[in-house]
Amino acid sequence: AWLSSDGAALITSGGVRSGGSYYNEDVVDDDEEEGKQQREGGEYILGPFIDNGSSTTASTTSTGGDDQRSKSSCNLASRSVATGELLWRRNVCSTSSQSTYAAYASKDHAMVYTLDSSGSLRGWSDGDGVLMFDVPAPTTTASAATTGSSTAEPKVFGTTVQWGADNVEVIGAVTSADGKDEVVTLYDGSTGASIGTLSAKALLSDAKAKGGGAAKVLGMSNGAVLVGYVKDDGDPIIASSNSMAVVGIQVNTIRTTTTEGEALEASLEVTSANAIKVDGGVKSSMLYGTVQVFDTPDDGKVDIAAVSVGGSAVITMSVDPTS
Repeated sequence: AWLSSDGAALITSGGVRSGGSYYNEDVVDDDEEEGKQQREGGEYILGPFIDNGSSTTASTTSTGGDDQRSKSSCNLASRSVATGELLWRRNVCSTSSQSTYAAYASKDHAMVYTLDSSGSLRGWSDGDGVLMFDVPAPTTTASAATTGSSTAEPKVFGTTVQWGADNVEVIGAVTSADGKDEVVTLYDGSTGASIGTLSAKALLSDAKAKGGGAAKVLGMSNGAVLVGYVKDDGDPIIASSNSMAVVGIQVNTIRTTTTEGEALEASLEVTSANAIKVDGGVKSSMLYGTVQVFDTPDDGKVDIAAVSVGGSAVITMSVDPTS
């Protein structure tokens, strides 16, 4: 869940709460017919609470039951913080058979972005739920996801990136051709226009990160992409801090010539690619599924947190993308 850009509403993604489902039988809205449907079928209304600027995957663990339960996992909803009143709700999946999507919220740009398992990347205004754009994105097929430790669940991240004299929101949709090594396709957060694609494997190689395994996109923050090698050791793990790399990016505008004349296009540039080197090194292995990336606008660093293998410690790192 995220607070809206004006702080007046709580935006919730459908159905996930600490690995399970939270089902509310008693939701009643001002809209009589909608309220009637909710009373009859119920509604998933709460997701995992995470800070704005993070991403999550929403899904349902319901098996069987009425259609309202399974469909509600594709809902994105906004409720008043003061009264709990439903302000808007949108179905963010492309087909009725889907029950999984990823979401990312940008408070600075007053937008929520969703990516469903069919590869539809959508941008929504967080104030009124208006659809701002809907563009196709690459997807990881279920057959590819059966190889290695990856799943076919969508992943979407975002960060503010320098673009000329401006700072713009860039959204990253993550996919994998083989179920192991991932790539991230970047989009303009205002229009949905494609900007470029980055390979996690190539970035880790350029950064001279240590270790091996599947190359994964772990998150985005402060104009940078975090990538890492993930090994399957019973549970997917990251062996140490130097198995990860922080990659700085920026967007340039280039002038091209077409048959219709000159045009301006976005060009993605990698400005730095550095393996993480913490003083003394973080030698503890980290659980891949616990890695979180946070924005710290005041110092421009990428803050990373993860739980150690065995769960005995929380590992934190603050990394400068430029060094």
